[in-house]
Amino acid sequence: MKKLSSYKYEFGILIIIGLVAYSGYIINVIPNPDAIWNGLYYKSSYKWEIALGRFMVGIWQVIFGNAVVPSLTAILSIILSALSGTMISAIFNIRNKVLTIIIGLIIMFSPHMLSGMTYYYCFIYYMIAQALMILAVWLITEHKYVLGICAIVISLGTYQAYLQVLLIVGLLYVFFSISERGLYKNADENKSGIQFVIKDILVYVFVVLIGIIFYLIVNKIVLMATGVEADSGRGFSSMGILGIKQILCGIISCYKEFANYFVGTELVNNEYVVLFIQRRFINIAVFILGIVLLVIYLKKSNSFLNRCICIFLTLLVPVCAMAMVIVAPGVSIYDTTGALVLAAMNYVFLIPVIILDRLGDMSLYGVLSEKLSNRDSSNILLKENIFLKSNKIFNYIGICILFLFIVMNVQMTFHAESYLKASYNKTYTVASKISSEIDEVIGSSETDSKKIKVPTVCIIGNMEAGNYPELKKNLLSSISWTVPSYGCIWDDVNGAQATWIFTFKEFLGIKYKRCDIDTYQVLAVNEQVQNMPLFPQAGSVQMIDGVVVVKLSE
Repeated sequence: MKKLSSYKYEFGILIIIGLVAYSGYIINVIPNPDAIWNGLYYKSSYKWEIALGRFMVGIWQVIFGNAVVPSLTAILSIILSALSGTMISAIFNIRNKVLTIIIGLIIMFSPHMLSGMTYYYCFIYYMIAQALMILAVWLITEHKYVLGICAIVISLGTYQAYLQVLLIVGLLYVFFSISERGLYKNADENKSGIQFVIKDILVYVFVVLIGIIFYLIVNKIVLMATGVEADSGRGFSSMGILGIKQILCGIISCYKEFANYFVGTELVNNEYVVLFIQRRFINIAVFILGIVLLVIYLKKSNSFLNRCICIFLTLLVPVCAMAMVIVAPGVSIYDTTGALVLAAMNYVFLIPVIILDRLGDMSLYGVLSEKLSNRDSSNILLKENIFLKSNKIFNYIGICILFLFIVMNVQMTFHAESYLKASYNKTYTVASKISSEIDEVIGSSETDSKKIKVPTVCIIGNMEAGNYPELKKNLLSSISWTVPSYGCIWDDVNGAQATWIFTFKEFLGIKYKRCDIDTYQVLAVNEQVQNMPLFPQAGSVQMIDGVVVVKLSE
């Protein structure tokens, strides 16, 4: 492994690119609904996180003084993302500076990152957890097993989805360590044999399992000490308990969802066009590039056993990248936090990048045409020169395909920022108008002023179905499935009531009481409410049965 200081210039370049690309998140406050709900500037509660097995979140909150600073969160997240990418380059001894930057960009620009940047109240902790998982891989490879276990426990205690990062990076490390032992014909250089191959795999698996077990033990202790019950709705109450049937079904689901992620349209919506090319075809091109490079790379191996093991490890990539499908079946990857749950999917694209770096100084002459050595020696130098030039062209093609993939992800980032900013501005404007109408309704009400000092507000319907349509509807197809696509207000009844109440509080500093579901259901079928016009028309805000009702849509 190279020293991290060897990549200081690439690290600096990645930070600069990140600060420019994510400048909108730094300059503006453009949160998702959860960020509004949980607090844009201060958050001190953490029982919900403990119920989800994220006991470290409360500790991180205390360390940060419970303060939520959107600009600082965005900047630190960018730095930690650049650090994660640089650490990966160091772990795999990446020599090519361009490929080092590409690795950092693959990590920095992803559905996971652009979604997480809108979680101002917690994403900085998540980025620390991601960096710790990558650090854990390095610690294990350096035989610092205790520190590696500690890093795993802290990371899982912050956000369990980064288990996939640990698995995929570790899998790739074992893959390249094993494959490179078979790249030499010299028996002295390939003396490690099956004994060391098995040892590498078993040691890594053992340390990872110990880290997971320690996390589960610590989590149980925290739950008992705090008296908080693990959430059962998402399966966290049974975390760590896996049946054979569940594992087998989960593995099958991993392969199905893996294929859907890259060639389907339900997750990253690959039909959107980038530079006249559909995202689906860009993803397929990167996938084919990875397969071709993998074949070429393994063809260099002089060990049949190593080839077989490497092929087997390659087949495990979907399981490692989507491990949450197995360990947390109650959490849907199609849900609002799906992009966060699949934190390791962009790591799959590290495979062609690492292989390109490995093949950078290898001639395709030696890879594809070893038989030439038995032919007329006068033609060997000429043919080798041709293959060397072919190799360079092939490398350039690979880098161009990867660059196109990064452009696709950067485009998603800009679209997410643009859409969410428009949603934020619209929500702020509507909230301001609603609060003014509420003041007038309360002022003209004959109800005792003490009872309506903090009125209960019920929001019926949603803006987009009423007089406030989507401002940038064309961008929704670009960012579908990511968190920014939900705008600022959740679309379910309970979530909508909560996010509106916290919108008034966080944006305008006005405190209203939230309408409960039972009251909402009664008011929704109330004849007087049904006859109300849509906001902002006159009469669209009324006091009914002691509740201020705002009708946004039918």
